[in-house]
Amino acid sequence: MKLFLFLLCTASIFCASESILAQSTSFSIKTDYDTTSIKAGESTSFAIVFTVQQSYDASIFLTVDAPGLTSQSATVTLSKSIVNKPYPSTVLSVKTKEGFVGNGNYEITIRASNGGMSSTSRCYVKISNTSRWRFGPTINPLQMPGYISQDKQGTYWYFTWMFDDKKTSIATVSQYTPLDKWTASQIPKYLPTSAPIVDNLNEYVWMPTKEHGVIRCSFNQPTSLITIYNTESSPIPDNWSSAASVDAAGAVWIGTKKGLARLVGTDWTVFDSSNTNSVLNTEPITGIAVRGNIIWVGTTNGLVKYDGNNWYRFTPDNSPMVAPIVWKMAVEENGNLWMGLYASWDYTYGSPKSKMTGLVKFDGTSWTVYNSQNTLLSTETIITAIAIDKRANKWLATAEKVNNTGILKFDNTEWTSYTKANSPLPSNNISWLGLDNNDNIWFSSGSFWGVFNENGLPPFLAPPTGVEEQPEATDGITIYPNPTNTTFTISGADNILSVKLMNSLGMEVSRKSLVVSGKVEMDVADLASGLYFVQMRTPTGVITKSIVVSR
Repeated sequence: MKLFLFLLCTASIFCASESILAQSTSFSIKTDYDTTSIKAGESTSFAIVFTVQQSYDASIFLTVDAPGLTSQSATVTLSKSIVNKPYPSTVLSVKTKEGFVGNGNYEITIRASNGGMSSTSRCYVKISNTSRWRFGPTINPLQMPGYISQDKQGTYWYFTWMFDDKKTSIATVSQYTPLDKWTASQIPKYLPTSAPIVDNLNEYVWMPTKEHGVIRCSFNQPTSLITIYNTESSPIPDNWSSAASVDAAGAVWIGTKKGLARLVGTDWTVFDSSNTNSVLNTEPITGIAVRGNIIWVGTTNGLVKYDGNNWYRFTPDNSPMVAPIVWKMAVEENGNLWMGLYASWDYTYGSPKSKMTGLVKFDGTSWTVYNSQNTLLSTETIITAIAIDKRANKWLATAEKVNNTGILKFDNTEWTSYTKANSPLPSNNISWLGLDNNDNIWFSSGSFWGVFNENGLPPFLAPPTGVEEQPEATDGITIYPNPTNTTFTISGADNILSVKLMNSLGMEVSRKSLVVSGKVEMDVADLASGLYFVQMRTPTGVITKSIVVSR
């Protein structure tokens, strides 16, 4: 009897195991492919396909787990969480944001279940970070630039906001300095009215201010050694310097609250109807743009053109100009002038008082108006800056209350708007934007600043990421001399397996696989001057250091 019961129990357990096994194979899932590759800021999807036994007709419940992605603020979603007969395929979607800083392979686990039955499938997303956005530190207000320019040597000149007294200082950094290393200068503080004006011919940088005229700095001297041109030290018409520009001959044109002046070497000319043939008087100058021998001057009473001999004033009374006040200007290589137009002016703050009439292009003959009828601009928009890149794209910084335009791009056909809704921008009110030598777009507001490039930022500006999906090895490696012009040596390299030398675009230009006596010598005599990256692979990871080739 005991033997019979034992055999019966054994048979029952066996039958139960068979039953569970049968249930566990009643359905299974898999994705249509194993791995996909995207760039940070892009999206992808997988199709989840079900294989179901004919005898099974109950619901299948789905869950998804991707902690590596969701911790980076990506979203992973299923088109359905419950699938019923006939079990159509379900879409798994992955969306990464512009601010995604991860770099490597990310695993996604999909689980299907019902009661004691389950099936699991895994897929992978490989993400390469070619980030287009980078924001600088804002913890210390003294380190937050408001305006940025770059000279021919690659040095960045910038004004740092001083919130304690609402004034600023001017500072410089090399073109390869990480954003978190930008610091404020300790020179006297001034309140600027525009980005630094770079005179590459004479190697000066000019800083228009609201209270101290215009300030001159030299490329090769500390920013503490400055020259101030104000009403006490020069014939400048007013200490409120509202605009400046440098022409091809190196003459500096300075607009003030009470008229226009020009400085050639040490010789000053103040343009008004009493001492020149100028059509200008002691009136507010709102902007200056120079192309070739043409000087464009924005005023509160129309647009003024000077060709070196003659002066012309365009107003709504004598031309198709739709409003009298010019605010922000830029001129492109073909001579087309771009400007914002407004109907009234706030003389206290030196800015538009009314709603915007439109962004206008003037080619010297024809006027083209871009407004709320044919662009993303609204009548509430205030254009705070206009810049034109080497491909003739127009970039606008805007501050407004209705359409949330943020940063606008116009490629002469289509308009693109970057806002807090479709980009990492924390606000749609942009105080200023400008371009550096490589068309990286710098921008700032009252609470943030940063840099943007539609095609991806160069390595020294891009957010820090992992290298080749490897953990970084322990350091202890020295590269010298740095900068170099012929060769450099890597010391402390006993555990290095191989060395790559890459340019700023990430392209390999040299490789070494032999390390002798803990040292590697690299020959760079045939390389152009610039920033390069030394990537060293060790048994525990990869180390990357920078080297500058300079001649």
